[in-house]
Amino acid sequence: MSQAIGDTTVRHQRVGSLELFCDLVFVVAIERLTHLLHGDPGRGCIAATIGLTMLVWFAWFNVTALTNVRGGIGPRGRPLMFASMAGVGVLALGVEPLIDGHPWLFAVGYVIARTAVWPLWWSGRRGAGAMRPLLWGPGVSALWLLTPLVPEHLLGWALAALAFLEMSLLLLRPEGKKSDAPRLSGPHLVERIGLFVMIVLGESVVQIVDSLDTERTAMT
Repeated sequence: MSQAIGDTTVRHQRVGSLELFCDLVFVVAIERLTHLLHGDPGRGCIAATIGLTMLVWFAWFNVTALTNVRGGIGPRGRPLMFASMAGVGVLALGVEPLIDGHPWLFAVGYVIARTAVWPLWWSGRRGAGAMRPLLWGPGVSALWLLTPLVPEHLLGWALAALAFLEMSLLLLRPEGKKSDAPRLSGPHLVERIGLFVMIVLGESVVQIVDSLDTERTAMT
């Protein structure tokens, strides 16, 4: 739905059930990451958790921006969204193996999460505007598939380089050229972020209650 204000058209878009489902799947990935901080994590574990959280955020922003720009996902696009969420599930399973130096499961899940919805990005872009989703989807994913070949002592640096590359592709544009980034709907994005934060906080409450119950059981 849109409303004309002066010469500007403001689009009102509400968060749908498919988007809420996606947020729930991403919260599972975040919850798996927080497990890395249990006990007495070292500096390396804390740094890895922060870096992996950034990567999960990139994947979340990818589907969030997609639904924002397209004004929702139609029936033909939903199987691709579900495939992307399956990738997020695989990614979540690969968090702990990645910390142990085995990145293949995380890498495969991340590639599926990012590239499954790439056809939806591509179908909505033309000309130069298609270059960003091409690089940010299959382009970076091709590099991710090489991470299992990286020696374990260089894996952290490789992941940091990939995260920096993704951030650069998201923010940078050629000098003197107009940005090809899609125009986002501000109200929808704010609502989506707010709902996602509420879901994360709800999961945090569940974990706190479970921890307190475990402590109470141990004391009795």
